Amino acid sequence: MTTTDDDHAPDPAGASFTTSEGLRALLLRLQADPEAWAGDPQASALLELCATRYAALARKHHQQPMDAAAAAFHVLRAPATLGARDPWAVVTHAVRLTLAADERADALLCSTSTARRLLTDTGLAQAVRLGDRTDTMTNLPTDEPGTDATRRGSGGLTPVQVRICMANAVELLCSLGWPRAVAELGVGHVCDRLATTGNPQRAYEALRRDLTLPRLLDVPPRTWTALCRALIGTSTPRASQPGVLCRLLTGEPVRSLLADDTLVTALLAARPQVVAA
Repeated sequence: MTTTDDDHAPDPAGASFTTSEGLRALLLRLQADPEAWAGDPQASALLELCATRYAALARKHHQQPMDAAAAAFHVLRAPATLGARDPWAVVTHAVRLTLAADERADALLCSTSTARRLLTDTGLAQAVRLGDRTDTMTNLPTDEPGTDATRRGSGGLTPVQVRICMANAVELLCSLGWPRAVAELGVGHVCDRLATTGNPQRAYEALRRDLTLPRLLDVPPRTWTALCRALIGTSTPRASQPGVLCRLLTGEPVRSLLADDTLVTALLAARPQVVAA
């Protein structure tokens, strides 16, 4: 069994809880008196040690050392930690998982509990906040079927034009009763996938099969599919229908889109149901 320098580091409060057996003895005393966590100097020293010991791990996951200490505090109070063969190993493993989940939650704009269930799903794209990216749709293709965005290049679009297009798409959805949070995250995610794939049909197929974001947005899969279809458009060998994003990029105003009965009907039928408070 290997040891580290931390295993032999002097305890700031005078007791050796840097070893697993020393930690077990301290936890046994602290759990016998729950109030001890608030006033016992060894409890404070233990959390300070956790913040120091896991500082590098916290930075790796773009968190703060105190976030690691908070994660350690929760697992230190768990009865299972006291009965573990190696309490420090349990604490380290739990802190690592919590910090990874916190990082995942920040990336996906979801709760930590939800992010824990998604840690093993490596196919998820990081959520994009509206306006975070200036190059999101510089490669967005026009309504010409079979056109590859990577060949068309930026088309002379500026970051301002891209942001205006995204903002107009959000306002269109909101004017038809879509929740703003769903509209902003949905438009941002669709644009990000379009920029990544460089092809509208490939982007649509990938988005249609991705059921993670609709779960995070709390919308039915049919609503998510309808939103992606409306934003990207459709293209078949027989006919193609440009999507909202393409129409806005080519200069069509929002009022013109609102006059499109087919588009408006589809978006109204698919909008999420908002439960009144």
